[in-house]
Amino acid sequence: MASLGGTYLSKLDRYELKYIIPLEMVEPMTDFLMTYCYLDYHSKSAPNSFYQVNSLYYDTPNLTFAKNRLYVKSPRFNMRARAYGDGTKPPFFLEIKVKDGNCVNKYRAKIDESEWPRMFSDPNYRIHEQGQASEMTNKELFYKTALKYNASPRIYTQYRRRA
Repeated sequence: MASLGGTYLSKLDRYELKYIIPLEMVEPMTDFLMTYCYLDYHSKSAPNSFYQVNSLYYDTPNLTFAKNRLYVKSPRFNMRARAYGDGTKPPFFLEIKVKDGNCVNKYRAKIDESEWPRMFSDPNYRIHEQGQASEMTNKELFYKTALKYNASPRIYTQYRRRA
């Protein structure tokens, strides 16, 4: 996280490997993996075990973050706002994912719908003093990083996930 500066309290550390698999292999692979894994809460609650993920990616005016991904620069990071389901109801999340090789650190904060999108449209905006300290710290990290890089919404993605 040194490239973003500062020490932040709450982060999720993990390793990620992503694969593209043929659609006809989804069910056989799921059946095999269910011996070793279980569905998360959201997949258990969703029809066909798939739920919708909506991500609004932030980037610089010259798309620095996307270019860093394209050229596999390491370490690199991306910023996104995320919502689940149809994307119109809270909770909403602000996330910064830092990737160094296969290791991923994710800094995530829930954002109140009264703050979104006012966070970037109101020059008098101040981070609400509510929630856990780690959430406020990560929200501040997102806000300051967006300002530092002049990052704004650039790419919207939507997909269905079984986790």
